[in-house]
Amino acid sequence: MSNPPDLASLVDLLRRSLTTIGQRLEAIEKVASDYVDAANAANKAEREKKHTATKVEVRLEEETEKKRSTEQKRAQGTQNFIAGVAAVTALAAIVYAGIATWQVIVTRRQLKATIEFFQRDQRPYVSSTKIDSPVFAPPDNRLALHLWYHNTGKSPALHMQHEGWIFYGDSAMGEANTWFKSLGNEGLPKSNPFFGEGFLMQGENPTEVIVTGRSTASGLNIQFVVGMRIQYFDAFNNRYWTDICYWHLPDMDPTISTHCPTHNEMYEGKKAN
Repeated sequence: MSNPPDLASLVDLLRRSLTTIGQRLEAIEKVASDYVDAANAANKAEREKKHTATKVEVRLEEETEKKRSTEQKRAQGTQNFIAGVAAVTALAAIVYAGIATWQVIVTRRQLKATIEFFQRDQRPYVSSTKIDSPVFAPPDNRLALHLWYHNTGKSPALHMQHEGWIFYGDSAMGEANTWFKSLGNEGLPKSNPFFGEGFLMQGENPTEVIVTGRSTASGLNIQFVVGMRIQYFDAFNNRYWTDICYWHLPDMDPTISTHCPTHNEMYEGKKAN
């Protein structure tokens, strides 16, 4: 029967066992530390990789956004330039249209003024030169005389018409005023049946028309007034008329008459239809 181990041996055995366990624990701790270090390194590398990828992605997104922004700005600038050119072109067109319209208006006005000046410069001018001494006209002894007139203008007096009377007595001038007033300022109606139409060339010798009284006269030594309107047209169908008025007083030489204070004017009417 063997002897039981003594206390010293047990203590030594326990010490060696603890030493071995400690060594193994250190080995395990080292392995674990190495594993942890390796894991940490792997994690760090992964994080760095992800961070780098994120930075690259961010950088790519930033560059893409910057490029897109640059393209948008460029496109917007091009659109603004085109819009500006279009606006300037439209403004220039409006200005040109305004200038062209103004030129047309001015040209028309100048043309109209030139035509009117030419027509006035070339128009006929009919005026009276004299009247002859009155005589008694049969069958009812009305006064009658010849009134002479001529055309001092530069063109023929066309579609000429005459209307006139001899007024006598103390109220002769008043009756003449009333008659001229009744004619108004529109000239005579075209194709007035009182006298037929005629024409008078420019520069032609004076011609005559017979004027008679509106009633029977009691004698020649009386006051009388000769009133007449002569209407005529130019080649452009512009209407003109001349009012003529002569006044003879009692006890005057029968061959002498003077112009009335009024009713010796030339008028220009509207263009006839």
